[in-house]
Amino acid sequence: MPIYEPGVTDITITNAWPSNWAYEASLNPAIPYIGVETLLSGGTEAISPTELNEFLSDRNSGGSLIPTSDHVYGEINFPKDHREEVIQLASDTLHSPKFDPCWVHRI
Repeated sequence: MPIYEPGVTDITITNAWPSNWAYEASLNPAIPYIGVETLLSGGTEAISPTELNEFLSDRNSGGSLIPTSDHVYGEINFPKDHREEVIQLASDTLHSPKFDPCWVHRI
């Protein structure tokens, strides 16, 4: 959405995805925590983890995913001048992550 208020330079978007994973007795409650770490550490099919971090750093942007017992919260912040490219990268990261087997094994 367009941001036109005087003095506003940065945008923060926060999302919450409901998840009942931790309440399912047959499932491992650690999986959302492992998933977040591997998602944020693996990049995408098109961009390596190093390139992903450099991309965000070069644009003074960042994000996080925080799993809880009933939701996964996501937040991304960026200067409004970079909104299109940062939002696209965040979308790519969530839709087509590259789960690095080394990270999965390490965690």
